[in-house]
Amino acid sequence: MLLNKFIETHTLNATQIEFIQAIKHFIEEKRGQIQRKDFTENPFTKFHKLGIQGIFHGSMMHELVEIIDDKGTAI
Repeated sequence: MLLNKFIETHTLNATQIEFIQAIKHFIEEKRGQIQRKDFTENPFTKFHKLGIQGIFHGSMMHELVEIIDDKGTAI
């Protein structure tokens, strides 16, 4: 749910939206098991070689990581 709200409240480009959709899919597939290091590995590096750091910057990246850290309400 919080990831959907993140999409609704920010002006994002298509790649950023796809990245968030990939996060949601990853969380569903792994039953909530996601770690920060996962964002710099496949499948997230298919969007940018640096993963999340190449797609989001500054406060937007930190906000997204905080949402992910709260796995229970992220999707």
